[in-house]
Amino acid sequence: MPAYRGLKEVETAILQNIGQLANSSLSGWRGSVEPTMGNVVLPLWQLSPKKNGGYPRSAALPDMQTFEEFYAKVKPGQSLASDLRYRALRAFADPQLAMFRVALMPPRANGEALSALRTGFADLWNDPKFLADYSKAIKSKPILVRGEEGEAVLKGLASVPNDIKEFLVKYSSSLTVK
Repeated sequence: MPAYRGLKEVETAILQNIGQLANSSLSGWRGSVEPTMGNVVLPLWQLSPKKNGGYPRSAALPDMQTFEEFYAKVKPGQSLASDLRYRALRAFADPQLAMFRVALMPPRANGEALSALRTGFADLWNDPKFLADYSKAIKSKPILVRGEEGEAVLKGLASVPNDIKEFLVKYSSSLTVK
């Protein structure tokens, strides 16, 4: 729901029957939606990040089907690989899934500052207290992406195929009231 600025506003819209469908992050689902609205909403699927050439279920959501599993049930025998809408979905979803929460620095940031920030995050990811607190709050282990991995994801955004770019521009333009 692009008109809402945060998860609490989206949850309120769902509870008031104003909203009918929303998406959430793993932390949003586990930490907020599931405990407070799990008996009200029905999770349809998860979008998982690509791993080993496929889209496996997240270890944090082993009982929730992936979008690909859902699609296979709805359209048995049909391939997603050549579906432009699916490829467009993945073109904008995969970077978000790879690095949903991100810390950024300017392109010409001081190398020493960049190194210190990366070291700080790496140390945090090895801190048992932080990991325990995170896991307790979110009911899942954190999915951690190192700086070099994040940079590769961002660089990949520059190589989105033209047919996907054209589809997304045309689609988003069709949503605008003229």
